[in-house]
Amino acid sequence: MLLGQDSIDFDLTLPKVDQANQTATLVVRHVPPENPEIKTPVDWMRAPVADTPNNWVEVEKDGENKYVAEVGKETFEVEINVNLKNGKIISAKIDNPVEILSRDCQDAELSRCGPPKRFQIRRRIEVRKFGPASAGIPSCAVCRSLRPNGRRCRCGSTCWG
Repeated sequence: MLLGQDSIDFDLTLPKVDQANQTATLVVRHVPPENPEIKTPVDWMRAPVADTPNNWVEVEKDGENKYVAEVGKETFEVEINVNLKNGKIISAKIDNPVEILSRDCQDAELSRCGPPKRFQIRRRIEVRKFGPASAGIPSCAVCRSLRPNGRRCRCGSTCWG
C-alpha cells in the first residue's frame, strides 16, 4: 500500500437505558468530518464520490506500471449493548459501508488512468455472547454467567430469572 488514509468524526448517543433489565444501548457513529484531512494526490480524487467530502483514500501498486487508486466515503455505525451492573458488553453490531470510486492507473502520479468504476464495500459484523439465549442453558439475570442447575450463581445472586 502506497497510501491509505481515512478521516472521521465521532457522534455518540445513548438511545436506550433499560433499568428493569439493567442494560443500555450505546450508538457510536463514525462520520466524515466537514473538512476531512486526507491526502488526495490528484484532482480527480477530490470530487465527492457520495453526499459528503471524501474521507477515505487508498493507492496500491498492482504489478509493473499498474496502480489502483481509490477514493470515497467511509462510515461506521456501532451499536453496543452493555450490562449496567458490571459494564460488560452483551452484544455489539457494526455496519461499515464504503462508497468507492476506483481507477486503474499506469503511473505513480495517477495521471494516466482508465475509466472510473464505482462500487460499494459493506462490512457487517455482529458479536453476541454465546450461551443462554441460544443454548437453552439457565443464566443469571444479574451477571449473565451460566449457572449449574439448582446452585447459586457465582455473583451470589439468588435471582433465577
